[in-house]
Amino acid sequence: MPGIDTLIGLRKLSLSDYGIAKKRHNFSDNIIYNDLSLGRERFSLIVVNNEDDAVLNPNHFLYTTRVIDSAGILKERDEEYYEGCSCEASCSASNCSCHNVGYSKDGLLQMDELMEVIYECNAACECTLHCGNRVAQKGATKPVQIFRTKSKGWGVKTMSWLPKGTFIGEYTGELHREGDGAGEYLFETKLGESSCTIDAKKCGNFTRFVNHSCEPNLHAASVIWENCVNPYVHICFFTVRDIDAGEELTVDYGPEWWSENIISFPCRCRSSNCSFNAAVRSEILAERENTGEI
Repeated sequence: MPGIDTLIGLRKLSLSDYGIAKKRHNFSDNIIYNDLSLGRERFSLIVVNNEDDAVLNPNHFLYTTRVIDSAGILKERDEEYYEGCSCEASCSASNCSCHNVGYSKDGLLQMDELMEVIYECNAACECTLHCGNRVAQKGATKPVQIFRTKSKGWGVKTMSWLPKGTFIGEYTGELHREGDGAGEYLFETKLGESSCTIDAKKCGNFTRFVNHSCEPNLHAASVIWENCVNPYVHICFFTVRDIDAGEELTVDYGPEWWSENIISFPCRCRSSNCSFNAAVRSEILAERENTGEI
């Protein structure tokens, strides 16, 4: 993988570029960065630490709102394309020739009738950018904040009330072929029928800081907005229920992720239905030791 200096193509950023704030905001929040995204998001991505002396070093990863394809995986696809819809203005389930319209008129994902893959309108469609079937492709619009949790390191919380089905953001990072990446920042996705992974260890956006919960308030949905035969499947986070302002955003990392990482640490979500807490971890490690796996 290229170094961060290679990826960013610019001088190495100094901490002053991130607008470090040494004073407290609203007499309670200890803001350490005024905007970690450096203007790449539609909102200022504030970083707050009211818990300890930990500092999030922005030079340890490249902030990007899209996946980085250093290996040229996307360029290897067949140049064959589908036709888009012929809707004159905005699309609806009754008039759009795209595979489905998974959003309400307010742009909320229909969580009660959730489809395996959400197909948004694309560049080949005749509808406008204001079409209600173009949501995730427009990027994050709801302000969030990165904050230091009491027991889980950094986390993400919403700064406003969010109704069920709200798009939060796309999981970004560096695209790897299946089996090339390893570590706790991997998210599996698809390129057509082929599996690949998104690695957010050295590059990504605020979604890389979203913690796991066994009772999450976010769902990782598969969304497509390309009209090629082998489209890239974007991993996008949506709310599964109404969420109050100030509440931490969480997602289920899945059993495969925990199978790889539980040897390093237990789940600390503290939900009543936690599947990977310290007690469960001890049982799993004991079983693996007995079978010679560790």
